[in-house]
Amino acid sequence: DTKLLALLLKPAWVVAGIYVLKSNVPKVRYMLATSEFIQGSKEVAIEVLLKEPGEYSIIPCTFVAGEVGNYNLLIHSDKPVEINQGARKPSGRQNCVNEILKTEKGYAQDLASAVDRFLHPIASQGPSIMSNTDIAAVFSNIVALKDLHRQLSAELENAGASSDPILGPIFLKYVRAA
Repeated sequence: DTKLLALLLKPAWVVAGIYVLKSNVPKVRYMLATSEFIQGSKEVAIEVLLKEPGEYSIIPCTFVAGEVGNYNLLIHSDKPVEINQGARKPSGRQNCVNEILKTEKGYAQDLASAVDRFLHPIASQGPSIMSNTDIAAVFSNIVALKDLHRQLSAELENAGASSDPILGPIFLKYVRAA
């Protein structure tokens, strides 16, 4: 048996608590213990007796979804334990941001590929393959689109690297410029 103490240091105004989960098999967890969810205190603690070896998850949680603040989680056990910080699962909003970034980057690459693999080789062959009029009709403003989307993709990528990306103003800038 291993005695585990988890202490969450938090802003006093935040309602928060701690969950302790046990893994039986990969990706299956059951609730082992739950602390009280406390407001008005700067700390929440939970003491748990881990009766068997295995993988456990200690999850600090606010009572209100999306509530943010500065938190510290301190863990103490009476026996040596291995602690791994798990990766955070992206939120629905972050998944949307990631999809926008991926799609825009792919589109910018597709436009660059079309210019490099088709427009330039055809234009360099002269009128033997296509007339200048036909080239203008087929490829119209693809070079301008390529440049615009390369720049848009880069700006979105920079904004997407922040912990709370805001993409709207970037799109508005391009809409207003059009």
